[in-house]
Amino acid sequence: MQEWNDLVARWCFGNSRLIFAICAALAGIILKFCNIQNFGFHFVGNSFSGKTTCLNVAASVFEKPNYLISWKATDNALEAVAIKRNDALLVLDELSEMSASKAGEVAYMLANGQGKKRLDKNCNARETLSWRLIFLSSGEVDLNAHMAEANKISKAGQKVRFLNIPAKASDKSFGIFENLMGFQDGAEFSGYLREKASKYYGTASIEFIKQVLDHQTVIREQYKEEFQKLKSQYLPANAEGQDIRAFEHFMLVGFAGELAIKYGVICWKPDTAYQAAVACFNSWLEDKGGIGNDEDRQISEHVKSFFELHAHSRFFDLNGASDQKISNMAGYKSVYKDAVTFFVSPSVFQNEICKGFQRKTVIQLLIDKGFLLKDHNGDYRQQKWTPYGNKKVYVISGKILLG
Repeated sequence: MQEWNDLVARWCFGNSRLIFAICAALAGIILKFCNIQNFGFHFVGNSFSGKTTCLNVAASVFEKPNYLISWKATDNALEAVAIKRNDALLVLDELSEMSASKAGEVAYMLANGQGKKRLDKNCNARETLSWRLIFLSSGEVDLNAHMAEANKISKAGQKVRFLNIPAKASDKSFGIFENLMGFQDGAEFSGYLREKASKYYGTASIEFIKQVLDHQTVIREQYKEEFQKLKSQYLPANAEGQDIRAFEHFMLVGFAGELAIKYGVICWKPDTAYQAAVACFNSWLEDKGGIGNDEDRQISEHVKSFFELHAHSRFFDLNGASDQKISNMAGYKSVYKDAVTFFVSPSVFQNEICKGFQRKTVIQLLIDKGFLLKDHNGDYRQQKWTPYGNKKVYVISGKILLG
């Protein structure tokens, strides 16, 4: 363990992503004792930014480099690997290797901790595979962008259990590295870390497991106490449910690192792990667009995008000429004193505007923001005269185009 500390862990000093990755490897060991479900982190950045090196360093807590596997594996194969990584760390490199149509489903499966339900040859239900772990991932794109290639939308629940961490911490970073530790450039530093991680590995996890088992009865209470302190220090006051849940995931990782420091498993100074966890949480928050419900933000952007794309092409202008030729008509619009109102057909509202989201959730959000207008009876599906007769429509204010 001393060699791993001297030649790997010590060289992570000043590098929040490297420190956080090692702590994440250890955090999988204490999930059970802290009564927390699976979750994962995804380092996002350009090629040759050091993302895979970061994963190699994390893997060295348990094993040599072949501990890291590719996202290219099938979902069935990943189930089998997840079982082997139970109460530990699963490391997956290059998200784009996984089919865009399958990526969201597989990420959710890993975070959910349960495999597919299957039947044996006699049509009897087989025992469903289950696991408890933390997973680290890397890729040039995040899950949302990758799923979009297959016209799929990632859910807020997926995002909060599969959290993006930008590989580059700041404009001054050398890829994933903030401190080159005296090396000439990122490539040289990366080469050093890969070499040492391939020679010195496994000892930190063994010692940490021993210490955790010796202290298992007090770990949960320690974490609860620490988390309350961390919330008061580092969580923004206006944080909402998803932000708090994500913060808890980041802080559990920091807590695992601080335990390892306290137990003498890692040679860092106290508070090193927490500072790395806070830095990564802040990067996640900034990348997300700040405090707030991510699903609400997704819905707002999706609906606004629909009207930006189709306001001038798919809506019959009730103030315009009667011979308008509209292809794939989405509804009608009226312009009065520069104010635009859209009258959307129910089928388009359901199949396009609400696509990928719960209809009731979309309706409530648009009502809360003042975009979906009700009639005098409080009904959000209104009767509207059109050149083609009276129609039931959703009335949406053109203010939605302003955000």
